[in-house]
Amino acid sequence: MADSNENLHRTRESTKPPMEKISRKRRGSAFMTEQDALKDTLDKGRTRRRSTVILTEHDLGGIEHREAEEEKIREEQKHITLTLRDYNLIFAMPFFCTFANCVTFVYFIIYLVEEFRLDYVTIGFLIGAFHFCRVITITASIFFTKTAHLLGCMIGLAGFITLLCGDKSKISVFAVGNIITGFAEASSAVFVYSKNMYATDVPKMRMAMSYQSAMLGVAVIIGFYFGGIGFKKFGVDGIAVAGIIALGLEIASLLYYLLTCNEADSKNQIRSDKGQEATFPEEEITEKETGFKVSDIRQSLQNEKLSDEFFGMYSNTEGIVANSFTLLISAIFSMESIACGYLFSIGPIFIKKAFDADESLIGTIFSCASLLGSVVTILAISPKGRAFQKKHLRSPYSLYVLVVIITCSAFGCLIPSFSVHVISILFLIGACETFLALVSELQGAITTSHYYTVLGPSAQMLRRIVNVIMAVTGPIVFGVFPRLPYLITGSLCLVFSVVFVFGTEAQSRRNAKLVIEMMNSAGKDDAKQFRRMSLASRECLARISETILTEAENKNIILTPMCEEGIVGFPEEEEIDIFRLLY
Repeated sequence: MADSNENLHRTRESTKPPMEKISRKRRGSAFMTEQDALKDTLDKGRTRRRSTVILTEHDLGGIEHREAEEEKIREEQKHITLTLRDYNLIFAMPFFCTFANCVTFVYFIIYLVEEFRLDYVTIGFLIGAFHFCRVITITASIFFTKTAHLLGCMIGLAGFITLLCGDKSKISVFAVGNIITGFAEASSAVFVYSKNMYATDVPKMRMAMSYQSAMLGVAVIIGFYFGGIGFKKFGVDGIAVAGIIALGLEIASLLYYLLTCNEADSKNQIRSDKGQEATFPEEEITEKETGFKVSDIRQSLQNEKLSDEFFGMYSNTEGIVANSFTLLISAIFSMESIACGYLFSIGPIFIKKAFDADESLIGTIFSCASLLGSVVTILAISPKGRAFQKKHLRSPYSLYVLVVIITCSAFGCLIPSFSVHVISILFLIGACETFLALVSELQGAITTSHYYTVLGPSAQMLRRIVNVIMAVTGPIVFGVFPRLPYLITGSLCLVFSVVFVFGTEAQSRRNAKLVIEMMNSAGKDDAKQFRRMSLASRECLARISETILTEAENKNIILTPMCEEGIVGFPEEEEIDIFRLLY
């Protein structure tokens, strides 16, 4: 009887369809349920991934792993070739406009106090007017980027010519000449140019935006230094001549860019002037051809990073909208204005009165602080610096360290000691410049090109609006109590730091939940791998997952769990495209 049952069972097995036999063989047992087979496949995948990570770290070791990361970054940068147009955009244009904006910083408030004997309320409004001119240019650049850049530089040039040729003994001539130089604000425009030109060349875009931030810091160093030393030796005429030369070269650089730029190099036309909409050639970029594949998302999670091609597709996808975290990153730029607003507004006169320092020493202090920030920024974006961050201080923890340094330095300016005050200024300005460089790179990575044309300048506009507020209120608060501005600065920095850290951590938890939900997996290993990714990679992957889940829900499509073959229920040989599922 037993032999009869066994023969019957073998007969039934042999008559089953070949595909089902293959499927059951792949799952490991002829008697496993569908749910058990899925669980077994996922467990094997996790075990295999976990053992691979352990083996890799064991073979490479700490030093070998770091050297491999450095070599990889170095190899990426070797493939980046720069033309004269690239050098002009990355190095020349950010430098000249920023130098022209900073060269009047040190002497302006001191001259107003000592030469014209103005009260602090009037001084506050005059300095605020200078920053308000910068806000006007940045606001206009959202809609007319190139036009606003060119006109702003021309008005700024007219301001320096007024200082050189006009009667500087009149407060109206002196104030108007200095104030309208603020129109020569182009820091947001150069970032938009880079985002547009290198939209599909992610390594080059990352390098360009990082070094543009570094060049802004270099220009601040030289501008602060010459603003103090130059004014002491050559007076207002020396400042005016330096500004005329800088803006003349800036206008020449801009005209060269306008004559040679060809944004079609990036395979898409992004809105850069007069509000024209972003369009994408159908033969190059279509929804189906740029659809994010399940295998790409799985591979990114296993590698704990996104490829440059993945970032490029993400940057050019209009379906991915800006969310609350993207707006938070845009708003966090204003932390630099809060941290340095009062310092730049009343710092020179405070140092002069509290510690009896002259203009040359004040200019040297601020230029050294900016030098520290530029050195740290250049080290941070170098191959060794990026490898160090990936291993020991991966984003967002590098940003957390910087906001803590900024907050502590702001409170350090309260201490009535010249040496402590100088050290606090060094760390405050230095940390702010590095923070701006890293946040600029982060914003460029997580914001698609379609939205960056608005959010990029808007972040800079918000910074300048805060600068206006700090500039107007700084002298007034200084008149109440000289150290009160630094107490307010430290308190506001503390609030911003808490909001930024807790907001980022909350977003990370939401992102992890989205990605795991999209994968239909509750595995702890997947969550750990997601947490080990950089902040930019996590955010991009989560936004893609959110888009996939939303479209699937709208079209009543069930995304089945992912396994070694791709998606359970589909043939192993077929590459599953998310947009094929959705459309």
